[in-house]
Amino acid sequence: MKMLEHYIRSQQDKLETMQARQHRLLQTQFVEQERYDALSLHMAGLGGAQTMSSALGLQNLTNVRAQMLSLCQQQQEKVQQAQIEHLKQQQACQHQAKYNIGLTQLHSKQRQRQQLKQQRVEQKQMDEIAAVCHRLVNG
Repeated sequence: MKMLEHYIRSQQDKLETMQARQHRLLQTQFVEQERYDALSLHMAGLGGAQTMSSALGLQNLTNVRAQMLSLCQQQQEKVQQAQIEHLKQQQACQHQAKYNIGLTQLHSKQRQRQQLKQQRVEQKQMDEIAAVCHRLVNG
C-alpha cells in the first residue's frame, strides 16, 4: 500500500512537471505568434512601388519584400510548430491526468477492501468474545 502511495506521488510530480512544460510551450507559442504579427505588420508598412522615385529604390524594395516574405513564412512555420508542440504536450498531460485518476481510484478501492477486511476481523473477534461470554454466563 505504501509503495502504491509513493508511486502515486511520483506520478503526480510527473504530471506537475508536464504541466509546467505545457505552460512554457504555450508561452513560446504566444511569443512566436507575436513575432509573426510584428513581421506581418512591418511588411504591410513597407512603402509601395509608387513611393519609389528610382529603379534602384524599386529593386531594393522588391528585394526587401522578398526577404520579408521569406521571414514571415519561416516565422509562420515556427508558430505552427509551437502550436503542435503545445498540443502534443496538452494531450500528454491529459493522458497522465487520466492515469493518475485511475491510480487514485485503485488506491481508494484497495483501502476500502483493507478496511472491510479489518472490520470483518474485528467482527469475528467480537463474535468470539460474545460466544465465550455467553458460555460463561449460561455455563
